[in-house]
Amino acid sequence: MYRNRFRRGSILAEYIISILIVITFIPLLILCIRINLSSLTFQEEAQDEIALAQLKKILNVGSSFEVSSNMIQFDYHDEKYRLYLVNNHLILTPGTQIFLSDIDSINFYLDQSYIYCTYKRKEYSQTRVLTHV
Repeated sequence: MYRNRFRRGSILAEYIISILIVITFIPLLILCIRINLSSLTFQEEAQDEIALAQLKKILNVGSSFEVSSNMIQFDYHDEKYRLYLVNNHLILTPGTQIFLSDIDSINFYLDQSYIYCTYKRKEYSQTRVLTHV
């Protein structure tokens, strides 16, 4: 009977110590979560660069380019492809591959044997080289 009285107290002390350890790590956990939340936001600029890199790979293989201010037509694998803006999305047809989304306007132009595109999203405007003709 004398032993049981001391064992009950030691178990309670172990619970209190483990709760105190957990409580001391909660502020550190909150700080880590706060830092990581900023990296989880969607970054349109990074997504645009990835999409334009994929588009450049297709255009580098293409041939017979016809450039107008709102469209590029070219041959790719013996088919005629068009790149143009529809419903604020830059798409490539045949089929429908969306490369840039939620853009307000796009302008294509040919300058010194390079095809450029200038696109605008809200107040952000960007000019990129697409391919060499």
